[in-house]
Amino acid sequence: MEKSTVKKKLGEILISMGKLNEEKLQKALERQKVTHAKLGEILIEMELITEKEMIHTLAIQYHYPFIQIENYQFTKEVLALIPKCLAIQLQCLPMDKIGDFVSFVLADPATVIELSQQEIFSKYKMNFFVTMPSTLKLAIKKCYGE
Repeated sequence: MEKSTVKKKLGEILISMGKLNEEKLQKALERQKVTHAKLGEILIEMELITEKEMIHTLAIQYHYPFIQIENYQFTKEVLALIPKCLAIQLQCLPMDKIGDFVSFVLADPATVIELSQQEIFSKYKMNFFVTMPSTLKLAIKKCYGE
């Protein structure tokens, strides 16, 4: 859990990577004040970054590895660790369980704290990976059904 300490803001990272400039960031932040949406979603909506650039930046920001899950085989045993409603609510899936370690893939690393506070996981140590939200939504539908 200590890995989730955020040192730099999303916009700062994108600027340092050359994906965004200060003027465009300010326009997105102004829109955020009105819409109250997440900055990454606004940047994608404004076509300033792609979904993939956003999730890679979040992975850098939160210090979690990025993983592609398009061909990942989720097992029924591991999926049984989390109810469908929680997987949908937190946009996450359990990937693997080895001993008392459970690995999860998330669309938004900010949900780590909420996921970690779920009583059902109190006996586990948790590892986290991030993936693209669109890919994760499809995987949740595939794993749990519509």
